[in-house]
Amino acid sequence: MKLSKPQRQIYNMESLMNGSVSCVCGCMLLDTVKSEDEINNALNIMYRMNDALRIRIQKNGEEVSQYISAFTKNYIPALHFDSREELNAYADSYAKIPFAPDGPLSEITPVILPSHSGVLIKLHHIYY
Repeated sequence: MKLSKPQRQIYNMESLMNGSVSCVCGCMLLDTVKSEDEINNALNIMYRMNDALRIRIQKNGEEVSQYISAFTKNYIPALHFDSREELNAYADSYAKIPFAPDGPLSEITPVILPSHSGVLIKLHHIYY
């Protein structure tokens, strides 16, 4: 499928800048502690049911298009933090790491704190 006009503009900017223009990064925490396995099961269901999270960009000559990769079950190791401040500091630096141009455009990672659990979400700007 062809890129939309806004997606194409983002792709072109990234081509000129040799890297990600920006990504959106945030965290969603529950007031309970879930196990790594419980969070991973939920993430696998979410990735299986949500095609948009599996969008990939491919270049064939001068033509750039998007496609939805097949779902594959994954186990994503959880990140463990002692405090929200520690998590926020990590997220600030993590958000600046660009996505690979031919790889996944979303990364959702389990997060576990002493009294909370949840996910750290990073999405490529091409989604918006």
